[in-house]
Order: sequence, then structure tokens, then C-alpha cells
Amino acid sequence: MVLGRQAIRQTDPDYFPLVVASYVLGGGSASRLYTRVREEGGLAYSVYSYVSPSKHGSAFFVNAQTRTKEVAKVQTLLKAELARMTREPASDAELSLAKSYLVGSFPLRLDTSAKVADFVSAVEELGLGLDYADRYKAGVSRVTAKDVQRAAARFFAPESFSRVVVGRNP
Repeated sequence: MVLGRQAIRQTDPDYFPLVVASYVLGGGSASRLYTRVREEGGLAYSVYSYVSPSKHGSAFFVNAQTRTKEVAKVQTLLKAELARMTREPASDAELSLAKSYLVGSFPLRLDTSAKVADFVSAVEELGLGLDYADRYKAGVSRVTAKDVQRAAARFFAPESFSRVVVGRNP
């Protein structure tokens, strides 16, 4: 199952807060989605969210892999967690973990010549400039819990998403 919606260009002031909000929501095994849907509910093998940038604006996605009979339950939980992000600010621990991961893992995007070439090509195509790697790390580091909640309020309204489900009809 995929929930998706249009988001914003990487030059928008809410881009870095959106990236951090996405990580808090579904970025890893400590994320809200992973905890609620996989650990507590046992309803999905994989559940995550991410921002996918492009020249004309980003897209924001929430993905879950579940059994056909659990689709309705998982969809309800995904929407509940999206809505909760708009109401409840990220905790200090969630915010710290998200920012540490996003900044700390950034060098892995550039650990081969091919990745560097792809990165330079992408930042030039998107008009972000060759200093974008430094600005990304600084931008993520500056994000506050209030910024995350503002971005979530702007982009996480459950009714704003399109939904695609692939599988058999139950």
C-alpha cells in the first residue's frame, strides 16, 4: 500500500522540516509508524515514509507491505499516525534521533564516484548549487520540534493523500 501526495521544492523553507518530520513518522525502527504498525500491531513487514525530490517539487510517500486481510487496519493506523504528527510535537528524543541520522548518514550518499556524479547532476538539475551538501546538513540541524509540527500540519493531513493498494481483493 502506498499513500502519496505532492509536497514542495527543496528551496521551500519547510523542506528540511518536512524531511525531519518524515523521518520521525517513518524513517527507521524507532519511528512512529514502525512502532505502531509493525512492533505493536504486528501488521506489516515493512512500513516507512520518505520525501522524493524532483525538479518540479517533491512528493511525500508512506509505504506499507501487509497481508491482504490487514489492509484496512494498516490504512487506519497510517492515517492515525499522520494525524497524530499534526497534533503532537516530536519529542526531544525523536527529533535528536532524526537529525543525527539524517546528518550522519548523508556522507553515505557520496561514498562512491558514481554517487558523487549522480548527486552533482541532481543538485545542478534542481538548481540547488554545489554547496547543497553543506546547506542540507545545516538545514536539517536547525530544525526544531515546532518546525516539524508546522510541516506535518502542512503536509500530513490524511485526506490529502492518494492511495494505491496492490494485491488480491479480500
